[in-house]
Amino acid sequence: MPKPFQAYQGEEPFIFVSYAHEDSEAVFRVMKMLRSNGFNVWYDDGIHPGSVWRDEIANRILKCEVFLYFLSPHSAESKYCAQEANFAVDHEKQTLVVHLESTIIPPGLLLTLSDRQAILKYDLPDNQFTDLLLSALSNVHPGGETLDAYSDMPPTECADTEMVDIAPLSQIMAAQDKPVWFIRISQRTKLGPITLFFLVAPIFYLTDRWLHAEYQFHFLSLSAYSGSGYALGNALALAYTISVVNFVLRKSQTYLDNVRHCLRVSETAYLKIRHFLLAEGSVPLFWIALAGVPFALLVNYLQGWRFVSELILRGKPMSVWDSWATMYQALVWIVLFQAIYLFAKNARLFSLLGRRYTHINLLRAEELAPFFFAGLNNMLIMVGGLSIIPIVYLVMGLRYHLAIVVPILLLLGIASVYLVMVPTKGIRTRIKELKRTELANISIKMDALLASTTAGREKELADLVAYQTVVEKAKIWPVPLPFLVRFTFFVFFPPAVWIVGGVIEYLITSVN
Repeated sequence: MPKPFQAYQGEEPFIFVSYAHEDSEAVFRVMKMLRSNGFNVWYDDGIHPGSVWRDEIANRILKCEVFLYFLSPHSAESKYCAQEANFAVDHEKQTLVVHLESTIIPPGLLLTLSDRQAILKYDLPDNQFTDLLLSALSNVHPGGETLDAYSDMPPTECADTEMVDIAPLSQIMAAQDKPVWFIRISQRTKLGPITLFFLVAPIFYLTDRWLHAEYQFHFLSLSAYSGSGYALGNALALAYTISVVNFVLRKSQTYLDNVRHCLRVSETAYLKIRHFLLAEGSVPLFWIALAGVPFALLVNYLQGWRFVSELILRGKPMSVWDSWATMYQALVWIVLFQAIYLFAKNARLFSLLGRRYTHINLLRAEELAPFFFAGLNNMLIMVGGLSIIPIVYLVMGLRYHLAIVVPILLLLGIASVYLVMVPTKGIRTRIKELKRTELANISIKMDALLASTTAGREKELADLVAYQTVVEKAKIWPVPLPFLVRFTFFVFFPPAVWIVGGVIEYLITSVN
């Protein structure tokens, strides 16, 4: 196949392309697109006659700005491509992997490329792949200039210039008649074994001398379009939230069944109570939904007013996928507030049952442990929410204000404490009262025995003293203290580690 152009031989920043010759047709199309956008490209056919092949390859990799690796079944089996990739990674070159097709990667190559940015070309339309690739290569400015040559702020001449939305990004990058001023650049973020990519929505504004670019970041899944991927993510979040809430409510019924033999209520009343655990209660869904609206707006704000800016500020109608994503996102918050209300309602119900309708045997207080577990069940969900929020907004590198998120975490923390304390409050109060009453009765009987002149009452007095000791040792909490300590540690320690790790990751990402 004829070569698309001569490999770059200058001293300006350039992109090193590593590929298998069997993939030349697909690779050359991408190379020509990069060159048309002003990027300098070097590939192996540009070696001067007489040069030592290995030395030339090594020198070019060392000098390149970006190592661009085209992955396919052919390149995965090529020892030369593997050597080039290993050499680039060993020398800490910025590496970008373009997946031409779905490929089973050999373990050694997988180890080399596992933490490198990747783009699944075979799963993206051409225009979206082009925009994503150009944004990933945005640190190599067309014409060999790098972004380091520019300051972080645009010139003062642009202060009053109206912003203009220009797309697609490939056309903007191809414009050579004006310099380009980059304010913010797209980024990738590692989350365990998964690499997260952000689709760039460029907002450009023009002056006589400059083409100024400011980017809004939108999460892009690896295997779906931006709108459909976002809608799918919110749909999964909604389904997962509903399933978790339903599981917690059903679990509350199980805990109620476990204390049925202790409840002093009729079978009809018991069935009504059991059904009430799943019922909405007296608060209409409308008010709960209204409470979730500010939080839905907050999430939208943290994401850069993704939908509000498209629909209102720029007058653009939302796509079908974005419309579904907006609806799913709002429903997630409605379900979450509905869940908090249901958890609080059920917590008060368990407290009422323990306070008024439970028969208590101080010698068998462990039978009342389900009251405590009902509270722990609710708290576990809240603790999960406490850890998920920092993970999403810190590890993923999204911009947000601590002044907004911290109060949310504090409110959720207070709610979690409330949900674990209330179900046990009634039974704990009842145990304390019963214990106090029983000890008072024992004291009266002991005084009567001591004042009695009847012979042979010593054994009765000894039995009463032994019973008094047992009652005094009866726990007002229906679970052992060591269990509480272990449970508290294992519940709060992992989320705390995740939060600290998320903060550190966010700070490192911000510095870099």
